[in-house]
Formats: sequence, C-alpha cells, structure tokens
Amino acid sequence: MREIHLPAMKEAVKAGATGVMAAYNEIDGVPCHANEWLLKDVLREGLGFDGIVMARRSD
Repeated sequence: MREIHLPAMKEAVKAGATGVMAAYNEIDGVPCHANEWLLKDVLREGLGFDGIVMARRSD
C-alpha cells in the first residue's frame, strides 16, 4: 500500500485535493472506510489531508 497507493494520494493532497473516496476493501480484516488507523493516522496526520472523505452509498 505504501509503495503503490499512497504516493498518488500524497501527490493529490499536495496538489490541493479537497475530497477523497474511501475504499470498500479491507486491510488486515478491517474495512478501509472504517479503518481509524488508515483514515486518521495515515491520511489525516501522515499526509496532512484536511478535506472530506466520501463513501458511495450502495443500495
């Protein structure tokens, strides 16, 4: 994840992205859209993102 996905996210934050979409897959059995470590520690604190995190509702 840190080698493949996070570099692009880091560049998006650096470029001024104001919103991102949470993924529905899992990391170590925890859904990404409910993963406090990923959303808070990595995205907010690690990458400095302060925008909104969206999720698509599926019916």
